[in-house]
Amino acid sequence: MRSLIRKDDRIDGMDVPTDGCEPRELKGWKVLGYSSGIFGQFLLTNITNSFLLYFLIKAAGFNPLHATIGTALGSVTNAFGSPLFGYLSDIKKPGRLGKRRPFLIAGLPLLVTCFILIWLPPVGWDYWAMIVMFWITYIVFYINFGLVRSPYLSMLPEISQVEKNRVKISTLQGIFSILATIVGIIFPMIMQGFLDDPDEPTPSDALFLRKVMPIMGIIFAGLVIFFTLLAFKAVDEKFQQEICKDAGEKKSIKAVLAGIFEPFKDTEYRKWLFSSFSMNTAMRMIVRNLTFFFPVVLFLEKSGIPLFALAALPFAFIGFIFWQKRAKTKGLKATFLQSTFIIFVFLCSTFSLLLTVPPDESSSPVPVQIHAYIIISGVLFSLVGGYILPNPIISAMVDRTTNEDDKVTDSPKSGSYFGSYLFLLNIANAVGDLIVGAIFSGGGDEDPLMVIIVMVVSSFAYLIAVFIFKSASMK
Repeated sequence: MRSLIRKDDRIDGMDVPTDGCEPRELKGWKVLGYSSGIFGQFLLTNITNSFLLYFLIKAAGFNPLHATIGTALGSVTNAFGSPLFGYLSDIKKPGRLGKRRPFLIAGLPLLVTCFILIWLPPVGWDYWAMIVMFWITYIVFYINFGLVRSPYLSMLPEISQVEKNRVKISTLQGIFSILATIVGIIFPMIMQGFLDDPDEPTPSDALFLRKVMPIMGIIFAGLVIFFTLLAFKAVDEKFQQEICKDAGEKKSIKAVLAGIFEPFKDTEYRKWLFSSFSMNTAMRMIVRNLTFFFPVVLFLEKSGIPLFALAALPFAFIGFIFWQKRAKTKGLKATFLQSTFIIFVFLCSTFSLLLTVPPDESSSPVPVQIHAYIIISGVLFSLVGGYILPNPIISAMVDRTTNEDDKVTDSPKSGSYFGSYLFLLNIANAVGDLIVGAIFSGGGDEDPLMVIIVMVVSSFAYLIAVFIFKSASMK
C-alpha cells in the first residue's frame, strides 16, 4: 500500500535506524491484529457518544445539563489520565509482557464492566443519587479507557520504523475507526426504529431501552475484549529490553507532570493541538446531536431513521478513498485544511433548513429531508479526514522533534505527544458536551431551532481549526 505521507511531510532517513539493525515493522496478520485494536476503543466511545445522551434523557429521565456534566467529567478524567498513562508507559521498565502491552490488560476488566453499568441507571432511586452514581461510573470508565488507549497509540512509532508500514497501519486504523463510527451512528437509529415515538418516547419506549441496552452492552463488551486481546497478541515488545534500559528510573510527581505537558512547548505541535481541539469539539457536538436531529428536525420515524443514514453512508466511503489519495499528492496539511473547510461550509448551511422545516406534523417533511440529505452527505464525505489524518500527522511531528543522531522512532516522546493530543481531545469532548447540554436545557432537545443551532455552532469550530493549523510549517 502506498504511503499517505509525501516525502515533504517526513524527516529524511526516518526509515533507517541509526543502530545498524534492520528497521522494525509489523508483518502478516500482526498488521491487521494491531490495527484492529482501535475498533474496540472506537466502538465504545462511538456508542456512548451517539446514544448515551439520548438514552439518559429519554429513557432514564436525566436533565440534559446534568447528563452532560457527567459525560464532561468523564472526558476531563480521560484528558488527565491519557497523558499520564502515556507518560507512565514511556518510563515503565520492560517486563515479561513488554513495556506498553501490560497496560492493555490492566485496564480492560473495569473498562467493559463500567460500559455495561452505564446502561443500567438505577431508576427509582433518589434523583441525585442516580445522577451521582452515573457520574462515578462514567469517571471510572474513562480512567480505564485512558489506561488502554494511550499506551496502545504510543506503540505505533516504536513497533514500526518503516514509513510505508507505519502508514499502512494508520490507514487500517482509519478503516476500523470508520467502521466503528458507522456502527455508532447506525445502532442508535436502529434502536430508535423500535420506538413508537423517537421524538418523545412513551413510558413503554423508555422501558424497552432500559431492558435492551444492558444486553447490547454485554455484546459490545465482548467485541472490545476480543479486539483488545488480538492487538495485545500481535505486538512483540522484546526489543524494548535493549532500547529502554533506563526506562525504569523513578520520577518525581513534578517530573511526571513536566513530561506530560512537554509537547505544549513545541510551537508547531501546539498549533496542531489547538486546531484538533476545535475540530474535536465540533465533532463531539455533531455526534451528540444526531439522535435528536433526525426525529426533531427531519420528522423521521421508525425505519426511516436508519434508512436515511444508510443512504448517506456511501459518501463516507467515497470520501475515504478521495482524501486518502489527496493526502498522497497534496500532503497531510493541505488535505486536513481542505477537508475541514468543506465540513464548515456544509454544516453552516444547516441553518437554511429552517426554511424547509414543516411548521407542523400535518405538512410534508420530504423537502427538508431532501435538503438535509445533501448536507449530511457532504459532511460525511469530508468527515473521514478527521479519522485518517491525525495519527500520521502526530507521528510525523514526533519524528521531527528527534535529533539526527537519535533513534528516530525509539524516542520516548511518542507517549507524551500522543498523550497530550488525547488530553486536549477529551477536553474538547467535555466542552462539546457542555455546549450541547446548555443548548438543550429547558426543552431545547425537542426544538428544531435549538437542534439546528448545535450544527451551526459546530461549523464555526471547524472554521477556527482551519485558521489555526493554516500557519503550521508542515507542508
